[in-house]
Amino acid sequence: MNEFRENKKEKKERGVNKLFDFDFKITRESIPRFLPFVMFIVFLIILYIANKYYAEKSYLEEAKLKQKVKDLRAESLTTKAQLINKTKYSDIEARAKEIGLEEMKEPPKRILVKDE
Repeated sequence: MNEFRENKKEKKERGVNKLFDFDFKITRESIPRFLPFVMFIVFLIILYIANKYYAEKSYLEEAKLKQKVKDLRAESLTTKAQLINKTKYSDIEARAKEIGLEEMKEPPKRILVKDE
């Protein structure tokens, strides 16, 4: 049982030693070994840059859309106010008089047609 624990400790120590025993010397023989890692790092850098540009583009588009919504809301309020003013009874009466229409003094009558 103790042997198993000792083997486990030795494996951990070997793993830690390998991590700290890194050789910083780059030779022709070591380049192919590091190439996949370097390519992975370059890929991550490109991905990071692309993400930054995408986020910036999205932010600018959002700002434009917010401004457009603000403008459309103001235009909507203006149009609504104009509609309310044009549908007032006194305004409708004045426009009707301009084109020659008058308000009826007596209620309308029904015309009945008998089928023969």
